[in-house]
Amino acid sequence: HPVEEFKLCSRRWLGDIVLVRLHKEPYSFYPTDNWYCSFVEVVSPHGQCYRFPCYQWIEGYRTLELREGKGRGLRAGRRHMGDDLVSLGARTPGLFPHICSAPPSPRQGELRLKGFLSCTNSWAKLDDINKVFCFNKTPITEYVLAHWREDTFFGYQFLNGVHPMVIRRCTELPCNFPVTPAMVASSLGETPGLPWGSSRIHTPGMHQPGPPILLCLSPTPAQLSQCPSPDSPIFLPSDSEWDWILAKTWVRYAEFLVHEAVSHLLLTHLIDEAFALATLHQLPMCHPLFKLLLPHTHCTLHINVMARTLLLRRGGIIERAMGSGLEGTKVLMAKGMSCLTYTSLCFPDDIQERGVDCIPNYYYRDDGLKIWSAIESFVSGIVRHHYHSDAHVLADCELQAWADEIFREGFLGNEASGRDHVNPELCSRWSPGSIRGPLGGISGLHDSGG
Repeated sequence: HPVEEFKLCSRRWLGDIVLVRLHKEPYSFYPTDNWYCSFVEVVSPHGQCYRFPCYQWIEGYRTLELREGKGRGLRAGRRHMGDDLVSLGARTPGLFPHICSAPPSPRQGELRLKGFLSCTNSWAKLDDINKVFCFNKTPITEYVLAHWREDTFFGYQFLNGVHPMVIRRCTELPCNFPVTPAMVASSLGETPGLPWGSSRIHTPGMHQPGPPILLCLSPTPAQLSQCPSPDSPIFLPSDSEWDWILAKTWVRYAEFLVHEAVSHLLLTHLIDEAFALATLHQLPMCHPLFKLLLPHTHCTLHINVMARTLLLRRGGIIERAMGSGLEGTKVLMAKGMSCLTYTSLCFPDDIQERGVDCIPNYYYRDDGLKIWSAIESFVSGIVRHHYHSDAHVLADCELQAWADEIFREGFLGNEASGRDHVNPELCSRWSPGSIRGPLGGISGLHDSGG
């Protein structure tokens, strides 16, 4: 790309140049044009060179402030990209605040659902489901249609299906799930006790009506509520075919509600927004971590505004399509928020906490650890380059403000979330090593627009 040179005159000595402003204004009758600016370089009359990195698109008409590339010192009254955002909307009880709208971006990409938007009617019979895939067939859809009733496939979906992050090792049965050895003998064989070391208990309804289910690659017992009673029996594979299918369907639907409300909407879209807003509010554009994180917030704000417009509103898709309804979904999200911790966002810690680090054929874990390792390697190189010691981290006021906003707005100031990791008042967290965790986590949420 061509580099344009300009000679500017000043009647007085400017001293060290720490800031330049780029003004993009209308010119005559020409239409607006987006401009990608790589950098601005200023050479003083004495030959000293100052470099101001930009490396971003400048869209519309605006003023952009660039700080000198060495990034030394805190600039009072600094301006951030987040200053262009509108005010936050009302806070839902138990959830963090959100923006009402996002600035328009012609480069935000194609953000719309495809494929099944025309399917607006309820299904009257199971065969109606086959019609959905008439023109969208894949080997996976064909396999699901052929095997969805099988217990082994039902159990496999918890391990490697669309929601593999809630299954956990069972070390003891909850008091509200009174399973006996006789109930599982046909599935696990005659044993003096239940083989908890190789079993898993999955509780998709931990925030909902709550059907717990015991899995050992295939389901054994299932209970359709959190309160055992004669009206809430434990269903077994030995029950009649349709009783067992309906019990599994109930479990699967409860898992769907938690998947959409907690794992998808809350822990992908909304927590990503909290990190994105903190980045825009607290880190100047020339900050090395701003440059690191910004590409991974691509479209986050825009698609979340769309989600609130289409999903989280009266008469929206959630109210019409999910059994929990709009208010029930908010309750699910708030309960999920109360369980949110810093370590739950760090993939290796989450795997270990759930006790699934050794079970075989868990491809979500195997692939995820490799991806996490690659992200951590990349992030570590950048962090170590800019922060050589704990003192450098603690001296970065902008980074501390970023961490404080995440703790205050993203974790709602909840001490149980792992305050040592996100509270800037404590000197022990936010070392060059600990900072890699949240940076890797937010980088792993890149393009979470689905």
